[in-house]
Amino acid sequence: MQSVDLIARQVTDASDIAFQAELYEAIFGKLTGLGLNLAFFAFTKGPNSSCARMLDGKAVPCPTLTLYLKNEADFQETGIDPHFGNWDDKWGQTRSIRETLNAVLQRYSLGNDYVCDQTFIFVRTLEELVFHQLGEECADDVRRLIIAEAPGVIVQGVYWNGAEYYVLMKDKADYRRVKRKVKINVTKALPQYLANADKEKCCQNYKTSIAFGYDGVPLHFLGK
Repeated sequence: MQSVDLIARQVTDASDIAFQAELYEAIFGKLTGLGLNLAFFAFTKGPNSSCARMLDGKAVPCPTLTLYLKNEADFQETGIDPHFGNWDDKWGQTRSIRETLNAVLQRYSLGNDYVCDQTFIFVRTLEELVFHQLGEECADDVRRLIIAEAPGVIVQGVYWNGAEYYVLMKDKADYRRVKRKVKINVTKALPQYLANADKEKCCQNYKTSIAFGYDGVPLHFLGK
């Protein structure tokens, strides 16, 4: 698995506030002072943002601050709908975070491209990013576990969507051999494989699920 430092650098590569630069550290310190269990953040200034608000009848691009909290439990405590996000600014800490961010940006003499009272505040987690990588790295283990449980079956593909696996079997006969007992045993074994691959122990929960099929792959497993 990639190190947390490398993950943070890759995610923040396009950020308009460079990872671990003086300004970054100043903002990071203030945000953690608000009680956030923060792993890192990324910031996009207004002109570079793909997120806009309707202001005076016009779509105006606004800066975005994406916070990567350390754990999924931290995200759950925010109460933010994971499907809708914080587009509506209803998360209780949105205002204080925006004001804290703007205060630091102003102290560094940055203008309206950065300082904005309409900045979007989004929240994700490091655990989500790490778990996604772990699942990809353990795909071969899934294949080996299935074949060990049902010698002779042919696994045509193992797909991962960030939360669960989909295993494509050669035909209906192989599918029938694995769809019950093998599925149960592999599902039970997987969390330990994922935990072993998590060298920096970033995740708190390694539970996942597995589905089998033999006639194509569901679209939401493709392109991941």
